[in-house]
Amino acid sequence: MMRILKDKRGIALETAILFMIVIFALCFVVMSLALRGTSDVKLDGDLLLLRVELDQIGEDFLESVKSGEEFDKHYENYTYEVNNNTLTVKRLSADTVVLYVQAELVGEQVDIKCWRYSQP
Repeated sequence: MMRILKDKRGIALETAILFMIVIFALCFVVMSLALRGTSDVKLDGDLLLLRVELDQIGEDFLESVKSGEEFDKHYENYTYEVNNNTLTVKRLSADTVVLYVQAELVGEQVDIKCWRYSQP
């Protein structure tokens, strides 16, 4: 093979095959990166929708802290516990903590001490 490549005559076929391999490899890399990006966008969209739903629960809790009322709303996929201005939201299916909020009422404003999407 090395003898053939050293000779300048008759390497057109070998060069064409080599360039085809390189082009197919680059096409494979581009396609795999595009597919990976598509799946990442879908996962990020799902995570965003989950966070919006959890943020709404947290904001409802902050409104109840500000008004001084008891937090007693019902959410379809979540259960929660409230202890001394601390909200712990758990997913019903897995019983894992998905939102943890700690807040204090300072004057007429609510001071958020902690807002985490997991258990502290």
